[in-house]
Amino acid sequence: MTAIAYHGIVDAESQREVMEALLRGAAGLDVECTHPIVSVEEVSLEGAGPRSLSYRLLSRPYGLLAAKVYRRPPPVDREWLLLRFLAASSLPLVPRPLCRASLEGRTYMVVHEYVEGVPAATLFIEAAKQSLKTGVATVPSEAGALGVAVAAIHSALASCRESWCMPEEPTEAMVERWMSRLAIRASMIEDLARGLPADEARIVYDAASALRQLHQREWRGLLGGVAMQTHGDLHLYQVLVSRSGRIVVTDFEGEPSRQPAGAMEKEHPERDLAALLRSLDYASVLAAQALGGRTVESAIETARGELRGWVEASYRIVEASYVDTLSRAGLPGEVSRERLAFWLVERASYEIVYELKYRTGYHLIPATALLEALEGGLDWLAR
Repeated sequence: MTAIAYHGIVDAESQREVMEALLRGAAGLDVECTHPIVSVEEVSLEGAGPRSLSYRLLSRPYGLLAAKVYRRPPPVDREWLLLRFLAASSLPLVPRPLCRASLEGRTYMVVHEYVEGVPAATLFIEAAKQSLKTGVATVPSEAGALGVAVAAIHSALASCRESWCMPEEPTEAMVERWMSRLAIRASMIEDLARGLPADEARIVYDAASALRQLHQREWRGLLGGVAMQTHGDLHLYQVLVSRSGRIVVTDFEGEPSRQPAGAMEKEHPERDLAALLRSLDYASVLAAQALGGRTVESAIETARGELRGWVEASYRIVEASYVDTLSRAGLPGEVSRERLAFWLVERASYEIVYELKYRTGYHLIPATALLEALEGGLDWLAR
């Protein structure tokens, strides 16, 4: 749906009257609300991603709300399912869902509580910059709370007894599908590397080769643990910290370029921890780049030389609070080093495909991580 505005073509949902009409079932939409919205007073576009548009609504009677409109309605609305389940578990760590609008059985729009806060990424990048200046690893105080939040979400999801989210023992078929992602993405990386500058292309092709070799390893630990629904794309920009210090985890729709993985595939909970650790790696590079005005390649070199200890220290605090929270709840809190290492490789393989596909300029960050993984760069996890 589009409409013509004075400044050009805009999405129709950005008009107050259109948004209000859609929430009342216009254009053949089937609207389901846990808390009915009386009216929409204002609408503003907040962000546009590969799969969806995000709007901020001023509504009655709930004040500020967030609306996510899908460019192409997904076959399964992962976000609505997870938010509904977690809200029913009385978990204050996720936005409260209010309405879903569907078109021909597929979700077109989801409306939930609007959370005002600072992305955790901002806090961690600032801490990394401070660490670079002083030479002392400065970890944000929110690191422990982040581990607690992830543990609480995993604990709630582990209690699910519906087929789409009930935890189960990993099977050989599951492991085969997880492993196949590495080989498939290696080919995708090589295809997407075409057109890169020669020096960058060489690094990316080497990363694809490293991924193939990592695929050949025997990851025997993948048959252990539990497979369950997780957040699915848990990086530091998906976590908001409010003025009161409340941690809120957002955006449960999963990774934008998840292929060949399915949206509802169950995975080890270590995958969310791996995504956070990979996000800390990004934060270290972005901090180095911001301080020195460096290229991505030189920022990676600085981060590896001066912020590796900061990344490790930050992650250890997150993991320690995660394990402690699960243990206090009477749940197994052990984090498997082998499973964590595998999901770090898998996540980096996703990241490099994403960065190359959308030409963000950050493909060398996950490429470097894959090369390091092959050369023993994950050995510190066992210490």
